[in-house]
Amino acid sequence: MLHFSKALTKDSTWHGLKISKNCVGGTIIVLIISFIAIAYFYHAIFTQERNLGFKRRYLVRPTLPNLHINDSPFHVSAHHILFEIGSGSFVNLTPRKIFQQDVIVQVLLDDPTVIETISSFVIKQGFTGKIHIPLHSKNGAGECTLSFKTKQDQVKGLYRLKLNVRVVHNIYFGYLSIFIGWACFLLWSISFYPQFLTNFKRKSVVGLSLDYVMINTLGHYCYLIFNTSMYFNRSMQKAYASIHPRSDLPVKLNDVFFSVHAAFIMTFICIQCFLYEKGNQKVSVMSHSFVGICICFLLASLVAAVNYHISWLNWIYYFSYVKVLVTPVKYTPQVYLNWKRKTTEGFNIKGCTLDFTGSMFNTLQMLIDSFNHDSLDETFGNPGKLLLGLIGIIYNSIFFTQRFILYGNVDEVSPTRNI
Repeated sequence: MLHFSKALTKDSTWHGLKISKNCVGGTIIVLIISFIAIAYFYHAIFTQERNLGFKRRYLVRPTLPNLHINDSPFHVSAHHILFEIGSGSFVNLTPRKIFQQDVIVQVLLDDPTVIETISSFVIKQGFTGKIHIPLHSKNGAGECTLSFKTKQDQVKGLYRLKLNVRVVHNIYFGYLSIFIGWACFLLWSISFYPQFLTNFKRKSVVGLSLDYVMINTLGHYCYLIFNTSMYFNRSMQKAYASIHPRSDLPVKLNDVFFSVHAAFIMTFICIQCFLYEKGNQKVSVMSHSFVGICICFLLASLVAAVNYHISWLNWIYYFSYVKVLVTPVKYTPQVYLNWKRKTTEGFNIKGCTLDFTGSMFNTLQMLIDSFNHDSLDETFGNPGKLLLGLIGIIYNSIFFTQRFILYGNVDEVSPTRNI
């Protein structure tokens, strides 16, 4: 305790009170975001079905049936089916329970120009075997969602059953796209660690923009709240299904894992910014204002959701909009800091290399899918994903130019100097 007090006094003698003041604002913002996340997670995950009065008041579409998150009336042989033009495949459904009467199930295709299949099938009373659904390609490549519908009340949770069917020019390009997607996910996940380890070795964050850290942390916490809410909250899933009955959930398990990991590691980097030497660096008024406006917008939207002016689903989507807005903004402070210092010392270029490669893979995956599916919708139909990849490529190229051309190579763990 005495040692810590001396260290704090020593830092105050060197840099005055700026060290504490610079990180207080960012720390308070992180705590506010964390509080919002924890409060919402409690409501989303731990609120039980017995609180029906609260749910009827605050959650969208309360008349939808209450279903367990893994509830589905059938076992499915495959949720993702991939085959080439001119060929076909099949999927088998097995009832999870014995139906007490005959059930007629309609087979729905969101794009019937891609494949053809049966229009409906009948499950006889007491049937426990497999239902065979054939799939045949039509004239071209494409992607569609196979879903099911029935009017019988005894079949619950059928809206959750959605199968993704892809017809491609070459099946190996399809597998290549899947591989590139996971490679992109791993590269982006690992890209956080070089800077974290550099800060730890140097016991300093001089050269790392505190604005970048704060804005990036805001973005990843917003992404965390959006992904976990959509993936774990049954009411959000039912509300989304009521609006997009033929679409699958926009959040997958790897999205949840990435956002949890990203928020976790960015929190530790924030702690490093609080504890380690910062020189004369501080969070700018502009960044404080930007983050404050985003948080005020989310809090104002929360009030609107509580008072029925918007749905809870819309409020959760606002977190994803903030994440998209943060992405092109967050890199700019680091570019400016490198230019101001005329060096990239303290900023680990290896993380940029991983981020750049992940962005390249992200864009490459979209181009491969566009070629393999005969559709530019794979590229231009998802402008958010395309924009994120291109922004990462452009800004990391600027970092490479600053590091290797403008300011020369430096030792990333060398003793630092104040700016």
